Amino acid sequence: MSLHEKIENSILALTLNRPKRANSLDPPTIVALRKAFLQAQSDPDVKVITLTGSGDRDFTTGIDITAAAPMGPGAIVNIGNTAGDIATLIYYGKPTIVAINGRAMGMGGLFAAAADYRLMDEHAHIQMPEINIPVFPGGTAMAIFTRVCGIGWTKRIFMLGEPLSPDQALQANLVDEIVSNQSQLQSRTKEIANRLTQKNSAIIKSIKLAASNALDLSYSDVLKLEEDLANFYDWKSENQALVQIAKRFNIQYQLKGNPDQLLSDYEKSLGK
Repeated sequence: MSLHEKIENSILALTLNRPKRANSLDPPTIVALRKAFLQAQSDPDVKVITLTGSGDRDFTTGIDITAAAPMGPGAIVNIGNTAGDIATLIYYGKPTIVAINGRAMGMGGLFAAAADYRLMDEHAHIQMPEINIPVFPGGTAMAIFTRVCGIGWTKRIFMLGEPLSPDQALQANLVDEIVSNQSQLQSRTKEIANRLTQKNSAIIKSIKLAASNALDLSYSDVLKLEEDLANFYDWKSENQALVQIAKRFNIQYQLKGNPDQLLSDYEKSLGK
């Protein structure tokens, strides 16, 4: 199984499990991870999501090039879009913690940028190597990195394509905390996730809704949005209220991937 899923104490723990392939993302793994994040958004038993990789070498090295290479150009675009949907769901969805246990490359770096809290082992690194292939770094990369890291760091990270040390990742706002070993990475991830589950869920969701969309709204609209969200204690259903508020301010996100087509194209590339 390329993705391990476990729900405990309102925390959905997701672990990429392809250690022999550097936890890279082949089409089945991408589809499974997208599905897990999408279903979690409407699952009342899930308050917080954590994402890490198995082993101590790799978080994920991004798209599995070996698996993608035999597929046609259209399918490869769909790979990027479907994987990009995961980053979109992380950025806009329920609180997500990423534990970077090793190399985080390509989509691995994008998942970190999109997350609400990022922990990183001091022996790990982050790299966006697309320029070295060369391919354009799409799949929501520009939208998320400029919002999280700023324009300057985004250009530096993607134009050079060089590995970032934990200290550099911290400066670029790609991580929030550096830990010294794998054991500490696991314990701190659980600690922070448990702390988030104890917070008022309506306020947590409201904070994320406002923060993730504030740059796309005018200053006056952000003030109006804050006013609506501050009335959370009058809501009969927090999910319905948040949906209505999002519609009122034209806040929405779009998922662009076609997971069914992706799996079909992948099976054809295998001769099935």
